[in-house]
Amino acid sequence: MSESSTLPSRDQWMRAVEVLAALPICKATFYKGIKRGVYPAPTKFGKLSRWRKADIQRLVEHGTADKAVAA
Repeated sequence: MSESSTLPSRDQWMRAVEVLAALPICKATFYKGIKRGVYPAPTKFGKLSRWRKADIQRLVEHGTADKAVAA
């Protein structure tokens, strides 16, 4: 099995910097939201954290729960 088959495909997964570029929130708010279950948690690929692109697109389309995190 080659190492490339265990790495996430770029068209299905997003890096943190890409997720934060798509959402109108700061990094700290995003990670607080993950901890509280407001935003999707990343999937780990070894040391890499990636978010499913479909989950983030759904979040963008339906809006974020920014006020729930700030409380």
